[in-house]
Amino acid sequence: MNQQLISACQMFLVPASILFAAIGVANTVQVKTFVSLMGLITSLIWIISISIWGGLEPTDRGLTLSLAAVFLASWIVAFVAHLCLWKTEWRICKKLLPSWERDKVAPPQIVSPHTGHEA
Repeated sequence: MNQQLISACQMFLVPASILFAAIGVANTVQVKTFVSLMGLITSLIWIISISIWGGLEPTDRGLTLSLAAVFLASWIVAFVAHLCLWKTEWRICKKLLPSWERDKVAPPQIVSPHTGHEA
């Protein structure tokens, strides 16, 4: 495999992995939606850069495009899911979300174990 191609893939794999971790530690669904959007854009740039790269062997191009497509698909799912959790009033989101998530009025309150009051 081409060493430049390996370096280019690492250039996109590292940010994509960091963004996946960022979704896990994000506190709000809005932040998770924007992190998902950044991952989606990163994966699109990755696919475009491999697609226009000249002189690649077909097996190398297919392998790297497949890897980028896996990341793109997962970012699309994450973006749509978090966008629908954020914007539950949209008609398409009402169809996608389960009824228990759609009917949620407010997030659960955290009660302090020491005082017994909301934190």
